[in-house]
Amino acid sequence: MFDDMKYSQREKFFWLKSAALLDKTDLIVESLGELDHGWQEKFSAGETPNELLAKLNEMAGKKYAKEISRAIASNPTPIRVYCKVRQSMNRARTIWICLCRGEVSIDDLDKKRNEKGQILQRGFRMDEKKVALRSVETSGSLKNYSVGLAMATARQEPDLKFFNKLITAAKSTKRPPVIDYERISIVARFLIDNWCGATGEHDMWIKALKNEKVGDWCGNEGAFVWKKYHPVFFPPPLCFFENCALARFSALALGKKQSDQDTSGPAVRKWISRLQLERANEPKIRQVEATADGIYFV
Repeated sequence: MFDDMKYSQREKFFWLKSAALLDKTDLIVESLGELDHGWQEKFSAGETPNELLAKLNEMAGKKYAKEISRAIASNPTPIRVYCKVRQSMNRARTIWICLCRGEVSIDDLDKKRNEKGQILQRGFRMDEKKVALRSVETSGSLKNYSVGLAMATARQEPDLKFFNKLITAAKSTKRPPVIDYERISIVARFLIDNWCGATGEHDMWIKALKNEKVGDWCGNEGAFVWKKYHPVFFPPPLCFFENCALARFSALALGKKQSDQDTSGPAVRKWISRLQLERANEPKIRQVEATADGIYFV
């Protein structure tokens, strides 16, 4: 996807240190997920009591305890924002998988029909009847938690049509694939896979650029600037891009045109909304230029 891309000679890595900080939230989010919901709400609201730090450090293990506590202590505000961004990426991946499984449709998301459902995964709600019906269609089995939940709901309403659909699906001899990746635009997968960048990559590049002495860190700007051209490419996290820049870069990376239906500005914004992706406040990449010697982010 990025094989033919390289950085422009005038590129400034003003986003690189922020990307490295964003990368550290991976471990924090993983630890938060094991905490009681009340603790998570306190952290999101701006509290970091000693008890919470102790719990995070304990769950993260001795190897990463200092890294977590230092990250939270030195950058509390951006860490919290970046945690929400990363959590939104995890939720978006759940939404994408549900779309590929046919458990929810694009129309469901656009009209928010799924939001009254009883099934909750990573903050994403799904209609239990649709999930159950899809499960029976692909497996032919009625022995499933979601099927039992949907049947209980259907009995209360009552919903005889749903039971008829279940029986028809169970008796059918044709079984569609459990996951159909071709069902959903590649743009959705591209956004999710690159929303927070590649885990563990940005710290490595900070050290590599410094050790190779190919440029300098500008103290006032917090950016790395090339001294000599270095033809490498690792994309900034997409959560740093503003709408127009993101649509432009998505088209370039996917080998499409900006005028193509699925990489137009409105189409990309729609996918961000459907996938419930959250952007970082800073830094902001407002412009993407494709030059003769590479890609330039502004």
